[in-house]
Amino acid sequence: MSAKFAPVSRDEGLDGLVDRRLFRELAYVDGRWSANAESISFPVTDPATGANVAWVASLNASETIGA
Repeated sequence: MSAKFAPVSRDEGLDGLVDRRLFRELAYVDGRWSANAESISFPVTDPATGANVAWVASLNASETIGA
């Protein structure tokens, strides 16, 4: 499954992240990174600036239980 998320404008808060592999926009479920069945996502907002930092997978109840 490949998830497609809304493009995120670059947030300066991520500039300090040296290893970009640490930044994930998928959910870690059953030993693998995945999106939900409908590839629905929601924004992660920096509370200090109100800027969207990323979009992450939104799991439903059964997917959350499976995790």
